[in-house]
Amino acid sequence: IQALEKKLSEGPLTAAGSAKNAHDSSNQKKLYSYSENFVMGQSFTDPLTNATIGVSQIASDYTADIYLFLAGKESLEKKGVKP
Repeated sequence: IQALEKKLSEGPLTAAGSAKNAHDSSNQKKLYSYSENFVMGQSFTDPLTNATIGVSQIASDYTADIYLFLAGKESLEKKGVKP
């Protein structure tokens, strides 16, 4: 988790379909995306990583308070997370 947070803080994120990424396939990494419908207060588990994400609150500004559980790691609570 710390490594991911460090990567996020190192620079701006670029959309996978942006013009910059579309022309430079040598540096492109394959993206993995998983989604599932759920109700606030419930959680879902990603079948590839076995990470479980629970959403306890969704605010009107489209941010959420989440809990992240990774196998063998300490759980993480984050507030105001954006998609």
